[in-house]
Amino acid sequence: MINFGFADGQEIKITNATSQNWSGGVCCRYGTKFVINFQAANAAIIPDTVWINGYYYPIIFQEHALWGTTRKYDSLNRVFVFNVEAGESHDDARSKYPEFNQAAEDSVKKNYPKAPSFTGVALFTYRYKGKQCSFTVKEFKRLKPLIYP
Repeated sequence: MINFGFADGQEIKITNATSQNWSGGVCCRYGTKFVINFQAANAAIIPDTVWINGYYYPIIFQEHALWGTTRKYDSLNRVFVFNVEAGESHDDARSKYPEFNQAAEDSVKKNYPKAPSFTGVALFTYRYKGKQCSFTVKEFKRLKPLIYP
């Protein structure tokens, strides 16, 4: 594929980054949904991980999904368009069972890599020409919170 690039010479351009708090549903549950949209000028760019608030989210693309984490080619603008969704959820009802929460925290600490140091609200890593590269999201636009019945 021909690499047309962006006007500023960058390989990746963030087009939208939002966060939206939510609460409700099952008793005592709440969390935040993050959506980050970006474009890549080259087919060889393969995002693999995003870190938000110190949490590790592997990027797994759903090629034929209408929503979720997707990667599509925009032939009009000659760019790949990525939609990455991630989120965190909490359950305060479990606080009366601290041993359960500690086991869950220990599992996360053992099984997931620690986020590298960065400035911003999110860090993406991606593979490009055999090298590990990264870019940051400077801030999230906060959407109105959702309250579920």
